[in-house]
Amino acid sequence: MIASIRPTSLRAAATLYIGVTGDLRERVSQHKWKEYEGFSAKYNCDRLVWFEHYQDIEKAIARETELKSGIWVRTGRLQTGD
Repeated sequence: MIASIRPTSLRAAATLYIGVTGDLRERVSQHKWKEYEGFSAKYNCDRLVWFEHYQDIEKAIARETELKSGIWVRTGRLQTGD
């Protein structure tokens, strides 16, 4: 399984949604067409702004957790870990 971390955003409000998926194209489409109720539909987060690929789902989930709790949330800067 290839896991992708994908922040999506609403440009005007700078709201970010971060999640992990096994099918990036499908998940982006689901956000775009608001196929599920939830955070991304409520805040209109439907624009992919970044993604990272991982072969290991546990590493993807760890990175998702890092991004959600990281300093970039407070500073507004996405840190890629490079």
